Amino acid sequence: MSIEIREQFEVERSRSEVWDFLVDPARVVRCLPGARLVEIVDERTFRGEVGVRLGPFSAAFTGTIHFDILDRDNHRVAMSGEGRDARNTGAVAMSMDSTLLEREDGGTLVSVLLRVRFAGRLTAFYWGALIRNAAHGVFRRFTACVAATLARTG
Repeated sequence: MSIEIREQFEVERSRSEVWDFLVDPARVVRCLPGARLVEIVDERTFRGEVGVRLGPFSAAFTGTIHFDILDRDNHRVAMSGEGRDARNTGAVAMSMDSTLLEREDGGTLVSVLLRVRFAGRLTAFYWGALIRNAAHGVFRRFTACVAATLARTG
C-alpha cells in the first residue's frame, strides 16, 4: 500500500534560511513528532527512529534517510529512506522532493511531494484513509514547527 501527499507551506523567512534549516537533520528531527536522530553516517546519510500510532496499533521504526539531491542553486532537496519495525512486523519506504520558491515579500513557499509505501501489519490499518489522515496531520505539525522555529531563531 502506498500514499502520495502534495503539500505547500509558507515560512516568513528567506529562502536561504529555510534551506539551511531543511538540510540540517539535527534541526529537522526536532520538528518530526516521535522522531529521533540516531547516527550521522556521512554528510548525506542518516539513521534514525520514529514512532507511529494508528488507533490500537503502534510501532517503532528504525531506518536510514539519504539526501539524493541537494541542489542549492535551484533550492531543491530530494531524499529517500526506508525503515523496519523493531518487531520486524512492518516496513516503510519513502521519497520526498521539496522545492523552495522565494516570495516577493522575502518569505519562502515550500512545495513538497511525499510518497510513502507501507508493508506488513501497518497495511491492515488502512481504514478509510486513516493512514493518509495521520500523515497529513504529522505534516501539518511539522510545517507549523518549522515556521515557529525559524520565527524564534530569525
